[in-house]
Amino acid sequence: MTVVPDVMANAGGVVVSYFQWVQNLQHFRWQKPKSTSGWRGSCATHTRRLSNRASEGGVPLRVAAFEVGIERVREASEARGYMP
Repeated sequence: MTVVPDVMANAGGVVVSYFQWVQNLQHFRWQKPKSTSGWRGSCATHTRRLSNRASEGGVPLRVAAFEVGIERVREASEARGYMP
């Protein structure tokens, strides 16, 4: 049985909130198919990434989610010049 970690399960709501924010910035509404396909694509991509990380590292999905999250924060911090 696969147990989906809370950080993965909650991510869908975060992604949808982001898409809503983008819509508001652009001052128009996306049609349902566009917002749904964006959400599904994003979730599918990240689910595969976490699943691969968990399999390769022999760790649970929750640990893989934290590893990937920390890497993404590090990469963003380096890109912004916060870290050498």
